[in-house]
Amino acid sequence: MLQKQQFHSFDALRFFSFFIVFVSHLPYELFNTLHFFHLKGTIGVSFFFVLSGFLITYILLHEKTQTSTIQLKNFFVRRILRIWPLYYCILLFAFLSSYLINLIGLDSSNNGYEPNWLLSALFLENYQNIFYNDVGNASPMPVLWSLCIEEHLYSLWGIGLYF
Repeated sequence: MLQKQQFHSFDALRFFSFFIVFVSHLPYELFNTLHFFHLKGTIGVSFFFVLSGFLITYILLHEKTQTSTIQLKNFFVRRILRIWPLYYCILLFAFLSSYLINLIGLDSSNNGYEPNWLLSALFLENYQNIFYNDVGNASPMPVLWSLCIEEHLYSLWGIGLYF
């Protein structure tokens, strides 16, 4: 039985990918030195997806090699426990952010479409973005599209590797 390889250096690479994306969302008008990162956010997203895709593929193929099958239930439970808690916390924050902004008395632009909370809860926010060619007007809705795509892609990828 082959032992599953650990790719500890990938954790650092995924962190740097995340960090590039995070910094690219900061208001670079306030921090002029961040303008370079503002333009490189898509590289961070792409690199993060490639690394995550490799790791998920490796884990699933290792399981299939060792047991001749993939336990889809276990795969989906791992995905749910890894993504859903953070996603729904962010979604709750996005839902409450307009109330919090009004409560504190801050100005808000109200740009973008009004989020469809049901579609967002079902990881369909990215289709809202495509339909409106815009992002939701509740912060941090603009970043949720990547988690939606990740859930769709890796769910289909797991099912595809199963068969």
